[in-house]
Amino acid sequence: MPGRAEYQKAWAAENKDKLRANQKRWRARNPGLAALRTTEARLRRYGRPVNKCPKIRTLYAMAELLRNAGRDVVIDHIIPLNPRDPDAPVGLHVFENLQLLTAADNLAKADKV
Repeated sequence: MPGRAEYQKAWAAENKDKLRANQKRWRARNPGLAALRTTEARLRRYGRPVNKCPKIRTLYAMAELLRNAGRDVVIDHIIPLNPRDPDAPVGLHVFENLQLLTAADNLAKADKV
């Protein structure tokens, strides 16, 4: 008898459209957590450590609450993860390197430290 993981993998292969629709619906309902998972996936892809600190999850939840209240906020890395300048320091995805900014302030900051 196949295990749960094998069943889920087979179901996903047979139901790609349903899976995509479910994922899209989940991302729409959970934008803060979706952003966090996207960031964690990007970190893993580049071989960076993923920090599952509860403070980081709280920060993403606060950002989501502010967005739901109509504020245009983003979570910004104080020292960028991937700076455009190859000689610049590389930041980490840790609570001490994160801040809440308005989208306009984040665009103005760009990759400046």
